Formats: sequence, structure tokens, C-alpha cells
Amino acid sequence: MVEQKRMCDEEQPPTSKTMRYDRQLRLWGDEGQDALESASVCLLNATALGCEILKNLVLPGVGEIHIVDSSTVSVMDVQTNFFLVPGDVGKARCECVASSISQLNPETKHTAYSLSVSDFAQNHLDSLKRFSVFIVSNLSISEYAEIAQIAWDANIPLVIANIVGMYTEIRIVVREHCVIESKPDTPLPDLRLDKPYTELIDFYQNIDLSAFTDTEHAHIPFIVILLKCLDQWRSCHGGEIPRNHKEKTEFKSLINALRRKADEENFTGACQNVNKGVVEMSLPANIKELFEDPACCVSASSTPFWITAAALKQFYNVRGVLPVSGVLGDMTADSQSFVALQTL
Repeated sequence: MVEQKRMCDEEQPPTSKTMRYDRQLRLWGDEGQDALESASVCLLNATALGCEILKNLVLPGVGEIHIVDSSTVSVMDVQTNFFLVPGDVGKARCECVASSISQLNPETKHTAYSLSVSDFAQNHLDSLKRFSVFIVSNLSISEYAEIAQIAWDANIPLVIANIVGMYTEIRIVVREHCVIESKPDTPLPDLRLDKPYTELIDFYQNIDLSAFTDTEHAHIPFIVILLKCLDQWRSCHGGEIPRNHKEKTEFKSLINALRRKADEENFTGACQNVNKGVVEMSLPANIKELFEDPACCVSASSTPFWITAAALKQFYNVRGVLPVSGVLGDMTADSQSFVALQTL
């Protein structure tokens, strides 16, 4: 019997990419980096502020940058923009900026368009619709309105950034932006012990605690202990689970009564998981709100998020419960029982 530990793949030698982006890969992983590298960013009007925003996207490895600007480099541009030098005065600003910023990361592709925003919008509409995000800076009201309408119709995020002296304004215009917290700081256990699924019921009911040796008894998964004690509790409380502090304290006494030795860590784990694990599972308010959203009715234009939400809604309507994640946390258990639980 051994303490369960997660298995890790053999470490692979670092590639030039992982060495370059090591710190950010630790933050958002390969999936986040792939999303960044597949993004195509369009900057409209290469002001100093817009170029700084591009720089912060190019350094971590954004896939493509496209700069649209009809202006030529002025002396004031050189004084305020780190990516321009005196020798650039009189040249196309978009080309000078694109050349300088691209040197920060040779893996980022760059394209410059020496056109006004209006001309680009009218003559390159198909190109506009394939960008991942628009960044606009210090445009006229009419140019803002034109690009905003195109971005809104194509469901492309629009970032508006303006600066006057020491004052800066940033606005984000987007129909919908999906954010999923995949690594919460305080994740709740996903056990659903009040309504266990059939396979889990068959698993724990076929376990006879009295037939185990002391060593085997000390490695019973705490989930089995909780379910056994829940059956005992429900038989004396009209099928209800312990709800308040007093009842859960009594429930912990049932768990401790099954101990054979005071140092059985699996029973300690069971007691520690009573408050979070032994709860009545109901449809969370935020999930209910998603189910009631009109976008949860799938259509040809539905995004992957709403397709997933619609499938989840259908699952809930049929079964009356949400699916469990299928992930088990660390626990004191023998290998056979732990693997058996994972495969249920």
C-alpha cells in the first residue's frame, strides 16, 4: 500500500521556444501560447501608445501584426515614439514602425498598409474580417464609427486607446467575451455525494469494511467512508443529509466511530471533507442564468462555449444533475481502489 501520487511524463529537453517563453508558459500554458501565436492583430494609426501596445503583444509571441497608417514620420513622432529614429522623418510611419517592432521577435509576421483608415476599410473589408482584434488610437469620430461597426458586425474585439498629455483612455468594445477560470484558487470538491451516480453506488456498496485487514482499512478512500456514513445517517434522518453545523459534527462522530486506530489518515481526510463534500448539490445561480440565456439555443453561428452550454443544459434536463468533473484529488488510498474510482 502506498500513498497515491500523480504520475508525470518524462521531462523533455527544452526547445528554443520553451526557453524563450518559459515564464509566460508557466502562466497560461501551451494552450494560451497557441492562442496568442494564432492571433492576428490590426493596429489602426501607429501612434506612440498604439506601438507600445503592439510591443507588449509582439514580445510574448503574437502571430501577426498589421499596421494601417497613412501618415509620414514627423519630428514630433521621433520625439515621442521609441520605435522611430531621426532617419525615419519623411518616410511612411507604418513601414518604419512595423520594421522596428518586428525586430523584437522574428517569429511574428508583420504587414504595413500606407492607407488611411477609411480607404483600408473600403478596399480591404475581407482582410478586416479575419483579424483577431482591432487596436485603434487617436482616430477621428467618423473613423471610429466606421471601424466600430465593422468590428461589431464581424464580432471582433475592438480596443480603443487614446492619450492626451498624462491622461489615457482605454475602452474595449466586444459583443461577448468568454472567460473561464480553469484554475480557481479555492476549488470546491466535485463529489456530488448527495446524489451519487449508479457506478459509484455499486462500487462502495460492494465494499465490506469489516472484512478488511488493519492495513487495508487504513487505505479505504475517504469517499467510500463518507458514502457509507451517509447511508447510516439517512436511515435515521428520513433520507436527509446533515445540513447545519450541529448535524455535521454528529456526522463526523459517525466517521470516527468506524476508526480502528487514531492515526488512520483516510478517516481524518473524510472528516476534513464533510463541510465541503457533504452538501446538497443544486443548480448554481450562474449556471441557471446561462441555461436561460437565449444564446443557449444552438444555431449555426453558435460559438463553442454556447454549444457546450447547450449540451450541459440537455444533460441536466435529462438527468436532473450536473456531470462531475471526473478528477480526484490527492487522498490516502491503495492503488487498486484509487484507480478503480478514477475509471468509474
